[in-house]
Amino acid sequence: MENLILALLVKELSNELLGSTVKAVTGLAPMSFAVELEKKGHDTSSLLVICLASRFPALFSLEAPALGLVLSTPAETLPEGFVQSASERLRGTVLHALEQHDADRVVKIEFAAASNKDRPLFSLWLELFGRRPSAVLVRSDGNAIEACSREGTTSSAGILLRPGEKYAPPSQEHKLSIGELSLNALHTLMEGADSEAGRRELCLALSRRLKGLSPHAAEGVIEYLHSCGRLTPEDLRKGLGEALAEPDRHFCPAVMETAARPDEHSRRSGKIAASGLIEPPSLLPVYVKTRPSLTETEPGSTDTTPAATSVLKCFPAASEAVRFSFFGLCRWYRGLSAARLKEHAAALSDKLGRLRASLLEDLSSAEQAHEFRRTGELILANLGTLRRGSTLVELKDIHVDGQSLVKVKLDPALSLTDNAERYFKKARKAERALALLKKRAASVERSLQVIEEFSEDIPEQVDAEESERVSRELDRLSGRVRGSTAARKPGAEVKSGATFNPRTFETSDGMTIIVGRNNKENDYVTHHLAKPEDLWFHASAMPGSHVVLKKKGKSAPSRRAIEEAASVAAYFSKGRTSSGVPVIYTEKKYVHKPRGARPGLATCARERFLMVTPRKPKSTPP
Repeated sequence: MENLILALLVKELSNELLGSTVKAVTGLAPMSFAVELEKKGHDTSSLLVICLASRFPALFSLEAPALGLVLSTPAETLPEGFVQSASERLRGTVLHALEQHDADRVVKIEFAAASNKDRPLFSLWLELFGRRPSAVLVRSDGNAIEACSREGTTSSAGILLRPGEKYAPPSQEHKLSIGELSLNALHTLMEGADSEAGRRELCLALSRRLKGLSPHAAEGVIEYLHSCGRLTPEDLRKGLGEALAEPDRHFCPAVMETAARPDEHSRRSGKIAASGLIEPPSLLPVYVKTRPSLTETEPGSTDTTPAATSVLKCFPAASEAVRFSFFGLCRWYRGLSAARLKEHAAALSDKLGRLRASLLEDLSSAEQAHEFRRTGELILANLGTLRRGSTLVELKDIHVDGQSLVKVKLDPALSLTDNAERYFKKARKAERALALLKKRAASVERSLQVIEEFSEDIPEQVDAEESERVSRELDRLSGRVRGSTAARKPGAEVKSGATFNPRTFETSDGMTIIVGRNNKENDYVTHHLAKPEDLWFHASAMPGSHVVLKKKGKSAPSRRAIEEAASVAAYFSKGRTSSGVPVIYTEKKYVHKPRGARPGLATCARERFLMVTPRKPKSTPP
């Protein structure tokens, strides 16, 4: 998020929400959560939404009835533990203050007790950096972390994010305020600013040196001064100072909607790009004096570039622009979900197409059964004229009239009768396979037709419920494909469990823990031994074994069993010698292996975190 846009947002949200009482904190997708606020004299609740998706870290206000699109977005969500912890601690408090920290992309939100609004109880720090946005809830008396959205990782300030640790916000000590930047230093930075490339370099250099200034904001001021012929150190320092001091006078919040281009996933896979998926909108501060077409039109209008590759949409308030971009992000995720489902369906169709071609080839071979039998009969009919040791002979075809000759290959190591039996055996095998192959080819043809029709019915955007339904159906169809493939190539299936020997342990209350010894065994433990409701553990952000806690009956594992399994996962990881290791865990049904990934690689959703001490299990069951 842009520094100046954030400054405008903080001002607008402070006027709108300060003094409101927190009712609850709710998790949303994509990677967002909402603080539900109630203000005296208002019939409906307001929501302070914080988005921590790396594509669009932001915060904005929203009326509760407008949540439909967000709640139905099929995207990753924040850990449930963070949301629950924040809700428990903030419920009943009052939103006391909301401020931008050090002109940076960091926001501090203070919550106070309803009985004493001047004494903050908690501070919610939001680090809205695109690479690794995070939210950290700390106690105001000592800044000890209560909950954090990315537990076990480090913040932008290099602080380990886990409950109980001391929190410190990112520092900009290396940057200057505009008043501290001397004219001599500015003159040095402006060398080469006569060219377009030089001005781009100047924008980047200024954003690295000055607090609160982004490259886009610097570009607006510089381009305006250049168009007026006033790009001097004195005018630039004055222009930047005015823009940073009063951004609402000099900048207009705008959203850039770009034309279709491959997203990051498309660039890796090379498949989704064909769907024409458009990048989610990006939020920018537009210097109002740089584009006459924008100042001549009313806010909310659009300006299309001559090449028609992007559309710039301006808004009268930053909150409106952020809401527009956020809902655009939700629609983008819905489109991405649809594109991935279509890609999955296309992959199944390709696989079935290859299987159909292979079956047709096998059918062609099987239909030669009568030729094999005729050849065997020819050998038996000519036993008196043949000698053992021949490799290729010409025999009179007894099945047709005339003197037609047939070339027959023989195995010199076999007797003539054994050679005949070899052809009869081929004939019997081909005859048995012919009926089976015809049946399987018809089944594959039906499956292919079903998948192609199913793929055509997938809409351009899907909500979370539809995405889950379509995924289940594709998994069912995928199972049919795997069944067809396995029937043809039994060796492609995972070998029997006897070929693996995973470690097994017991928790103190008698539940079974299974641990993989290597990458291939990790795959076997996770994707073949674990059931959907079993719990899956792995050390966070470091190499380690896949660990599964087997569920016993219908009862959920105890907290003690979960902690013991997490300690086992920490012990069988690279963090074994550490005093504390962050471990993620989730139900096995949320763990998936990416297509084409190497053994041992898995992705998961809805994970929760535990900070545990690595402990070697005391005993191993025989």
